[in-house]
Amino acid sequence: MYDRASSELIIDNKDVRIIRWSFKTNQSTGLHKHEYDYVVVPCKTGQLYIITENENTISDLVIHEPYHRKKGIEHEVVYNGNSCMEFIEIEIKS
Repeated sequence: MYDRASSELIIDNKDVRIIRWSFKTNQSTGLHKHEYDYVVVPCKTGQLYIITENENTISDLVIHEPYHRKKGIEHEVVYNGNSCMEFIEIEIKS
């Protein structure tokens, strides 16, 4: 069991939902399923653990190098680093 990472809703309108996620050591997003395609923009470089029903993987994030994922993904994102981690998540509604 992990502590909950903090999230800040920045924009939520008919087109997009933008959330800033901030993690300290051993914090998690909690298990969630994405309703929309989304883009993640790392604010720092670091590793996140991605936990799904079928596998656990490591995701290497590099500051300012975004990536895109399709809707329907169900996972938990965990940070186990020594400092802090932060990224911006942009869900594309339209």
